[in-house]
Amino acid sequence: MKTSSFLVFVLMSLAFSCKKKNPEPECGCDGKPFKQVANLEATYHGHGNFTIYDTSDSTSARTGAVACEVDSTWQKAENYKVRNYIISGDLKSTCYSGESLVAIPPYITITSITKK
Repeated sequence: MKTSSFLVFVLMSLAFSCKKKNPEPECGCDGKPFKQVANLEATYHGHGNFTIYDTSDSTSARTGAVACEVDSTWQKAENYKVRNYIISGDLKSTCYSGESLVAIPPYITITSITKK
């Protein structure tokens, strides 16, 4: 009886301790998207950084985002008010790296981008 109880205990422990060998990331460029954007105006600031506008209104809601893959042909806007691209893609959350006073923008996997 003791042997069978011990064997059941060991088997249950092994079953519950198994983890996925390659868990899918929940953040960063390899993570799942939390929002899709489609055909929105954007300002390119260089180094993969965009400001994406939800409407054409100058006081509209905007989101900063960092491109997962940067294209060297993208051109920086003349100033921060110029919306020089139309962009579509998947916004993905940043990976939490501890307390910070710096706002870290989400990542974007760009599916479509055109110069205005």
